Amino acid sequence: LHRGMLIGTIVLSIIMFGMHLAGALGRAVIPNLTVSDQVIPTLMLKVLPPIIAGIFLAAPMSAIMSTIDAQLIQSSSIFVKDLYLSTKPEAAKNEKKVSYFSSIITLILTALFPKLIMPYSESMEFVGEELMPPSWVEKGRIAFFFGTDDLGRDVLSRLIMGTQYTLGSSLLVVIAVAIIGGALGILAGMSEGIKSRFLGHIFDAFLSIPILLIAIIISTLMEPSLINAMFATLLAILPYFVHAIYQAIQQELKKDYVLLLKLDGISNWELLKTTILPNISVVYTQEISRAFVVAILDITALSFISLGAQRPMPEWGAMIKDSLELIYLAPWTVLLPGFAIIFTILLSIIFTNGLCKAINKYYE
Repeated sequence: LHRGMLIGTIVLSIIMFGMHLAGALGRAVIPNLTVSDQVIPTLMLKVLPPIIAGIFLAAPMSAIMSTIDAQLIQSSSIFVKDLYLSTKPEAAKNEKKVSYFSSIITLILTALFPKLIMPYSESMEFVGEELMPPSWVEKGRIAFFFGTDDLGRDVLSRLIMGTQYTLGSSLLVVIAVAIIGGALGILAGMSEGIKSRFLGHIFDAFLSIPILLIAIIISTLMEPSLINAMFATLLAILPYFVHAIYQAIQQELKKDYVLLLKLDGISNWELLKTTILPNISVVYTQEISRAFVVAILDITALSFISLGAQRPMPEWGAMIKDSLELIYLAPWTVLLPGFAIIFTILLSIIFTNGLCKAINKYYE
């Protein structure tokens, strides 16, 4: 252990000394440099092939990018993870799950405080820097890590700001669906007789219409905007969510132990609180996750077909729509918002699966 510490200290000292020396003498090799933070990446791009240089630059990205804002992008998730592990050391056994949890928290914090970590304003236009490729491409620059669009706006800043519009609006829709849909689903599920069958048939009728089609129909009746897209998505998801909760409660009510409790004279409220709700908590969590995924897809889809967010709002679906004509000339302006949507959805699904397993363990 001591030998490892000694060797590690020597190696790190050599690396740090070499980096400082390269930064100090870099101007002699590249005299046109005006920003000292660009010495190392520019030297690497000059000496190494573009792909290899990109690999070497990817790992120390936060150290190369000179602002604290850029460093927060990578360090915030690690900080949340370490903070959680310091309060609950026993969670270190499930470090992989903690990593997913910290990523979710980072996304939520990014949606709440995007301006704190944005390198530039989402509407700032850099004249002469239009369609700048990402930094790992030969003509890219570290100052615009994900490149720029056709108006010279920083794509990274717009993606970060888009987190507030896409992720934030989806979270608001899901919270409303969880509260309103949960209450309506419980009321419908606990009803009996003709009223229960009538409500069941109404909910079944909605299943024949796709959620996105309902959202599109509602959106066409209103002025295109992000708020109206959220409202349309809420109304489109609500019947499906209520139907799922209604079916889950109805299935629980048909079980033998519930019938025995009813014969013992238990009240509906006590039955709901002590038996029904704990047993449908996993279904409820899964439906919330499903509603969140559908909300992201529907809000971005409505923006893509000009029924949701309008330019210059950096909503991810609107960003794809605005840059679709540049897909062959500047593919990063289309692909990066798409990757952001996919990453958010996958992270949500993974987090929900872990949460459902935790709920099942709690009630076992």
